Amino acid sequence: MLQEKNFYKVQTAEPVAEGSLKVRVELNEKHKIFEGHFPGNPVVPGVCMVQMIKEMLSSALGKELILVTGDNLKFMNIVNPKVNKFLDFDINYKNLEDSVIKVNNTIFFEDKVFFKFSGTFR
Repeated sequence: MLQEKNFYKVQTAEPVAEGSLKVRVELNEKHKIFEGHFPGNPVVPGVCMVQMIKEMLSSALGKELILVTGDNLKFMNIVNPKVNKFLDFDINYKNLEDSVIKVNNTIFFEDKVFFKFSGTFR
């Protein structure tokens, strides 16, 4: 898990309504992943953003999840942890049949949107 490996730290996490969660994280700009992605110009990898969504939802629901589908992933802006130390996650989810959870998420900070995700976890 990225959080356990000190990639990010949850600052706040609060359910807003049934099926809605707001989370703010602080990125660790000194994490080893940025030594290779990319040296001198660190960028949060897209796979890490999806993993963070999974970890936050798993924590909120109290169960381990796995990614089933990534139906729509839109990278709107690069996340450089030296410039964008904080990220807000707006996670909306709905339980479907067979323990499948449909998720829509936006990662942003203030007025800048970085990533939009739509997919399913089980």
